[in-house]
Amino acid sequence: MINLSNSSKPEVLVELGQIVISAGANKEFALAELFEVLQCHANCDWGTIHGQELDWNEFAAKWGGELLSRYGKFDRGLVVITDNNITNVYTNNEY
Repeated sequence: MINLSNSSKPEVLVELGQIVISAGANKEFALAELFEVLQCHANCDWGTIHGQELDWNEFAAKWGGELLSRYGKFDRGLVVITDNNITNVYTNNEY
């Protein structure tokens, strides 16, 4: 299981739109893990990003733009990107 940070935000704030799961993510992660990561991303829990990426996400969540989340570590992790009403999920190795 991926270690996710705890989000205290109860409502979905990001519209995920069409969700596209990469072949690697589909193969390496259970559906429940993928759903959990998408739920965190939708609730503005960006996982392990920080610095400029975090600042950009906070801006983009309010005003529009690409949103990036990272969950897990090294080769056992996921990257989630939402832009233009499409959410893509990749493994760290694919991104």
